[in-house]
Amino acid sequence: MKQIMLYCRAGFESETGAEFAALAEKYENWGYVRASKDTGFAIYETYQQEDAAALAQVPIRSLIFARQLVYGDTINFDPEDRVGPILAQVAEQGPFSELRMETPDTNEGKSLNRLAKKLAVPLSKGLQKQGKLIKDNSLPVLHVCLLAGTQAFVGVSEPGRHSPFVNGIMRLRVPSAAPSRSTLKLDEALLSFFSEAELAARMTSGMKAVDLGACPGGWTYQLVRRGLFVSSVDNGPMADSLMETGQVKHFREDGFGFDPKRKPISWINRQFGNGKRLKWPENAPSEWMVCDMADKPRRVVHMVIDWFAQGNTRNAIVNLKLPMKARWEEVQTCMNILRDELQDGMVIKAKHLYHDREEITVFVGYPKLN
Repeated sequence: MKQIMLYCRAGFESETGAEFAALAEKYENWGYVRASKDTGFAIYETYQQEDAAALAQVPIRSLIFARQLVYGDTINFDPEDRVGPILAQVAEQGPFSELRMETPDTNEGKSLNRLAKKLAVPLSKGLQKQGKLIKDNSLPVLHVCLLAGTQAFVGVSEPGRHSPFVNGIMRLRVPSAAPSRSTLKLDEALLSFFSEAELAARMTSGMKAVDLGACPGGWTYQLVRRGLFVSSVDNGPMADSLMETGQVKHFREDGFGFDPKRKPISWINRQFGNGKRLKWPENAPSEWMVCDMADKPRRVVHMVIDWFAQGNTRNAIVNLKLPMKARWEEVQTCMNILRDELQDGMVIKAKHLYHDREEITVFVGYPKLN
């Protein structure tokens, strides 16, 4: 096996391939990228099989644009017998913890979903007959990604390094109480960047947060529902439902000029459904700053650096809106600025989330809470 398939959002194939090629070059594992626009994946071809095996150990969470990393080969088969060639392809591999039948996240890929479901049953039975499906999370996952009616990418992903979701996509529903769909971006970011224990350590009820460019309140909603008190900064209107919680103070001004050190206005305690009275933590530092403002990514990056330099927050999640051209180059520049300007040891994570479009989401924070 000498190929690595990288699942991604349609339209970001070249960025996905370029990022992985840069990583491979860093480790001196040489190869080349095959990426066609709007296919929903890129393939990295290695020259040596041992290089592909080594690169397959890269954790998917360390890549920005790729949703999933699968190590294997592209195979062709006859429409009269699709199962046999797939089983033959993995004859000397396994066992596997599970079989994932997948298709690219495109309209063309979705048209193959019915065929994928049809093949899942005989493939599972064939693998079970060979003793290659064992419920053990320490084993690799077998992926069969249909590319056409007569072609599939067949490969594996490594436990602990892959995305646990089919197609690498975390499926979330818009909460009925959320004022906008943008709420899913912050929800996915928090669930993607942190384990349950890590998030519990960094974000607890009663903390103070700032949401820059907040209106109508999609990101503020995620903070409020986790028990935080939020200074929501935006010239537009906030959802009444959020203002009624007593956990939100709306500042009608531009997010880039907001000063978080100003003395907070007195907060009115309210009775909540859980029977507890929440009180604004007077004079506490802002634990979180989040920002989904549409502006040049480097301006947002420098704003983040200023917030940490001035001691205004301990954690930040921001979206960087990418240009139409040279997107990977702009991402590299922004990440380098953060690494160069922030204190050594700061945690920096970035991901092109499923609910992102022409943007990436970035977390910056201290390695641990003091």
